[in-house]
Amino acid sequence: MLLAFPGQGSQQNYMLSGANLLELAGSQDFHEHVDFMGDSLKTNIIDLIESENDLINDTKFTQPLLLFCSYLHYVRFVEQNPNLTNIKFTGHSLGEYTALVCSESLKLIDGIKIVTERAKLMSNAPSGAMSAVLGLDEKIIEDVCNELTNEMAGSVEIGNYNTPLQSVISGNIEEVAEAEIKLKDAGAKKIIRLNVSVASHSKLMKDASNKFEEFMSKFEFMMPKYQIIQNVDASVEKDIDLIKSKLVKQLFMPVRWSKIMSMHNNDQLFIEIGPGSVLAGLAKGNKISNVHSTSKNGFKLSMIK
Repeated sequence: MLLAFPGQGSQQNYMLSGANLLELAGSQDFHEHVDFMGDSLKTNIIDLIESENDLINDTKFTQPLLLFCSYLHYVRFVEQNPNLTNIKFTGHSLGEYTALVCSESLKLIDGIKIVTERAKLMSNAPSGAMSAVLGLDEKIIEDVCNELTNEMAGSVEIGNYNTPLQSVISGNIEEVAEAEIKLKDAGAKKIIRLNVSVASHSKLMKDASNKFEEFMSKFEFMMPKYQIIQNVDASVEKDIDLIKSKLVKQLFMPVRWSKIMSMHNNDQLFIEIGPGSVLAGLAKGNKISNVHSTSKNGFKLSMIK
């Protein structure tokens, strides 16, 4: 069984009450976490989530709030299924931190502190752009990006390898815009400019990664209770220092999601743990058939056949 935790883009207004998690979020067990996020973000985070406020889509808010909400999904999932065995974890970008928290490698409060700083550093990185490219083989996209990077002053590269026919390019604004034109000419079915102002998983995050590495060194990591397939190389690491190193590299290296999905045994369950169903959709795009999501109304593992 592979449990996968979502990244940015899966956040939703009312994502606590919509999943019947509002009472759990407000319980005594999570006062410390809610108070920390409220103090650092200078807002009542429960009220923010349970509203139409667009701040939830600002990365400084999105990252800690999505980790927290995804963790609550996991808590409820384990309550309903206490005797799970043969589990592996993974997470898409930010979701890798949720996986570490849920596998008991990191305390929840430390995970929230780390991604809060990660979000701040990413927000302060040089401006950039990202675009999803649909219906085009990744090798063609790589060739176009490499050509433009060599020809122009900046850079553009694949930031997310999501499925064999869906990638996200990331880099300098001018280079991304030029790549969009060339990729359309090369046969892309659709190109969608993402509503972001930074270039995640690109070289523009290199300086931020250096600062992030220094910040993260203050926290204690334990060996995960379950195997975690990491983003940068789709491997399971057995050394804590290398786990942390790959988290740093994740900021400026691509998410190898399609490679992670290719390692999944299609006879086993794929369960997305968290708000939304983005990863469930990507799993199907990677030809995984036994796909489920805890955000689906009435989800219970016992109901899956």
